[in-house]
Amino acid sequence: MKWMVALIILVGVLVRLPGLAAPPLSFRPTRQYRGAIIARTFYLDRMRGLTAQQVAAARQAVSLLGPMEPPVLEHAAAWGYRVLGREDLRVPRMLSVLSWAGGALALAWLLTQLLSTSAARLTGVAVMMLLPFGVVASQAIQPDSLMTALTVLAVAVAVRYDRSPSAAGLAVLIATSAAAIAVKPMAVFFVLPVVLALAVIRTGWVRGVMFGTLCALASMIPIAIYFKVVGRPGGDYGLFTELMGQTSYWSHWSTMLNRVVGLPLLAMGLIGTILAGKKSRALLATWWLGYVVFGVFFAYRVSTHDYYSLPIVPLVAASVAALMEAAARKYAASMVPRALVAIAVAGGLIANALTVSAAGLFPPAAELNAQAERYERIGAAVGHSTRVVSLDGLYGIPLSYHGYLVAANWPLSIDLALNRLAGRMPVPAEQRFESEQAEFFVATSQAELHGQPDLLALLERQYPVIARDGTASRWQYVIYDLRSTRISTEPTRISVFALTSGTRSSRGSVALWSAASARWRLDVPAGAPFEIRPGEGVGPATLTIVPRPAGSSIDEVVDVPIFAEDSAVASATLTVRFKAVPSLPLTPPYGYVELPPEPVRLGSAPVTFQGWALDNFDLRRVWAGYQDSTGRVVPIGDARLTWMRPDVAALIPAAHDIYNDGWVFTLQPSALAHAPRPVVLRFYAENGDGLRAELGFRTIEIK
Repeated sequence: MKWMVALIILVGVLVRLPGLAAPPLSFRPTRQYRGAIIARTFYLDRMRGLTAQQVAAARQAVSLLGPMEPPVLEHAAAWGYRVLGREDLRVPRMLSVLSWAGGALALAWLLTQLLSTSAARLTGVAVMMLLPFGVVASQAIQPDSLMTALTVLAVAVAVRYDRSPSAAGLAVLIATSAAAIAVKPMAVFFVLPVVLALAVIRTGWVRGVMFGTLCALASMIPIAIYFKVVGRPGGDYGLFTELMGQTSYWSHWSTMLNRVVGLPLLAMGLIGTILAGKKSRALLATWWLGYVVFGVFFAYRVSTHDYYSLPIVPLVAASVAALMEAAARKYAASMVPRALVAIAVAGGLIANALTVSAAGLFPPAAELNAQAERYERIGAAVGHSTRVVSLDGLYGIPLSYHGYLVAANWPLSIDLALNRLAGRMPVPAEQRFESEQAEFFVATSQAELHGQPDLLALLERQYPVIARDGTASRWQYVIYDLRSTRISTEPTRISVFALTSGTRSSRGSVALWSAASARWRLDVPAGAPFEIRPGEGVGPATLTIVPRPAGSSIDEVVDVPIFAEDSAVASATLTVRFKAVPSLPLTPPYGYVELPPEPVRLGSAPVTFQGWALDNFDLRRVWAGYQDSTGRVVPIGDARLTWMRPDVAALIPAAHDIYNDGWVFTLQPSALAHAPRPVVLRFYAENGDGLRAELGFRTIEIK
């Protein structure tokens, strides 16, 4: 039995080793890199080859993290760095793996006390060590592996104390419970209910409740002292009672459970709890009840963060082991029932592997390395600045680590939604910018940036781009220099079509931006077939391109330089394509929806759609909408026509407006809250004559 337990644990550890080399960007990277940043600061004095700016950034990055649980793993990782002689993220990850293996040993001890058959005990250990989600989560630079292991140990000690009460046993029980709670306070929901239940069964309600209360108070002293010193932990903790009445909360929670343990194993565990012996059933049922109370208390987190359900892995393992024990006890003379349970457990592990793979928790190592390298390039581009604002899906934490910079993250769409849920109104981008004293703005998510059009417009018109990985229409990251403003126009290039008689023209409005006190002037070339009003001014303005009667067909491109006051060098250039035609074409616009492909899965993050649109004379807008139950099209927003598709322009060079034929539309999940299911999102283009054409559609699958 002991050798089989050791073999299963060894196999479980070996399975985890290959995944330790890649950057920890596939599983809850914001949480992992928080630990990595803290561990680095404990070792920073011994690191070599860093610039003074990198050292300063590494020290300051910690200040943005805020207090949480005691940094036990981080201190241990720093000691590992000292032994190894260098910083290596495999050290804390390996410590988490070993912690999980220790938890499996504690589970084996617990099951030895509860169950009589070797097959049942081995089944429980195998589920804990080989469950695919557990394989991924137990490699993380997070306290959850250690907390889970100590929780199992505390439960095993509680069972031991229940059988042989003693002063020494009580001291060990309080110490292990306090250790689990100190590593991560949520352990209180799993340890203390079990201690209370065992005490009530052993001594009765009055003495049992008194014993459980005293154990709880004693176990929570260390973590209470810690938070008294460092302050309350940050984060969106607490009761989100309004979620309880929403079916999405329960469905999302079940989704998390399916990802963590899989619904087949969960069902087997519940059945095993019901069929377990009297004392084992009481222990397992109380353990389950603690998890349910925990899930209600941390409603938002447990329905959105899969690793918050990690502590039920040993619970499910013990419950499945109880099912195997029940099968062995009831059908002692036959191997068939036990074999069927073993096959069902294997099937549950395979099902969980498929779920975990579908959730994207097994990305290629090359993809993770490329992402880490992008963060390093960003750090070099901003000179490892300590004054960076980032719009990063991972909250700028891995960016701060790999880039040796300090990034304060701009609110993501999920944060804005959570603020609305909590009754807080979002702050406009311009107002929020006034409170930031940043040198650079780094965006690593195009969908998020386009999902906040006021922020995008502010950045594009006021600040120069100093680095971009990709093109203007499709990029991995973009960096804006906030240290200086600029004169800019939106758009930078425009097509103006007119009749040769001068009686009709397409829209020719351009937004010019400059600092409020900055003077500027335009230098329209002599002989240009148009004029621009006003020709000079102070601060932001709207420029109007006014055609002059041409008399004959014209198609020419004119560059109009824009100068700041007392400057001989143009600060910006507005490119105008002017085309005069003898008659007005009465045809609708045309175009296409290209990305993303059909169908589109919509979760909590915005989704960006791209395509192109043109008209023969005056393209005005591209917009999206859906049909309601009556068949009426409900508009949900306009796309931005801000970039050029060279391939389309080369194919249809005579059309309007080839400079701004590429469109981008960002779909916010809240926009479809009232749309009938299934949702079909349709895209339309309109011209100046009011003619409309459908460009295409996408079926939206809402997660």
